[in-house]
Amino acid sequence: MDVHLRPLRRQDASGLVVLLGQLGYPTTDAAVHERLDYWLEDPSSWLIGADDDGELIGVAALGVLPMLEVTGKLGRLAALVVDERYRGRGVGQSLVQLRVNP
Repeated sequence: MDVHLRPLRRQDASGLVVLLGQLGYPTTDAAVHERLDYWLEDPSSWLIGADDDGELIGVAALGVLPMLEVTGKLGRLAALVVDERYRGRGVGQSLVQLRVNP
């Protein structure tokens, strides 16, 4: 399946509510909007969405942290969820590998 990857936008809040519920974290539009304020304003964090014809079908939450034990930074996959209707079709793999289609 060809997956279009893009940064999450505030307009994706309702889709994110559904995905977080499927991940086992039921929430509300208001709570997701509040969380997006943190994520979208943090220059060391990214929310990457998988999109199927305008519908949000998956999300990867990525963060970068400085390391103390060595000079450098560490990338962390904080969350990954794919809509249950799209599981097993390579969406999660695309999000993890961040293969961006032209």
